[in-house]
Amino acid sequence: MNRLVLAGAGGFGREVFSWANTTNSPDGSWREVVFIDDNPDALAVTRFPAVCLGPITAYQPARGDCVAITVGSPGAKMRIREALVPLGVRFQTLVHPSAIVGATSEIGVGCILCPGCVVTANARIGRHVTLNVYATVGHDALVSDFSTLGGHADVTGGAILEDGVFLGSHAVVAPRVRVRAFAMVGAGTVAFRDVAGGATVLGVPGLRIDASLESGRRRT
Repeated sequence: MNRLVLAGAGGFGREVFSWANTTNSPDGSWREVVFIDDNPDALAVTRFPAVCLGPITAYQPARGDCVAITVGSPGAKMRIREALVPLGVRFQTLVHPSAIVGATSEIGVGCILCPGCVVTANARIGRHVTLNVYATVGHDALVSDFSTLGGHADVTGGAILEDGVFLGSHAVVAPRVRVRAFAMVGAGTVAFRDVAGGATVLGVPGLRIDASLESGRRRT
């Protein structure tokens, strides 16, 4: 039987652990579910009842191991994948039984679809994309590699998320809007217009927040 290895024992990793055994392994069921994490105290601090094999940097895959990257940060997901690929690991897609995926939609390798997620018709989901609880992806939308949708986030019909986009909880991307690579749409924000690469937008309607500060005031 296969073993599921969760790369990341932080808050999101522990959430996934709580339902991971409800998903199927390549041979039907998981022999066990364990963690790897570079923080040796990641589980000890919360007294979480799970096994951590050790740091990601020291991980050596055993026969039958399947790995899911259980962190929310798009950049961290990329870095973890880069560290694991040379080891020849087999990346696992995890879809909670309550998630709904339309028959005409595509889900890439290494994705995590949490409880209550909905991916409707002709949507495309790239590699290592995270859809947290009750996130939705509408018809003909594209969510590209390493992106993360927070709980209840909504990518509406025809919207495009480029690589590494992060949507906060309850964020909405309006129809046919494009959010360019590594942008962040904050919690509760509605993006009615295209979002520039690397930008952070907040509010309704979403306004860009400049990273620089002038005279102690943040510009919008």
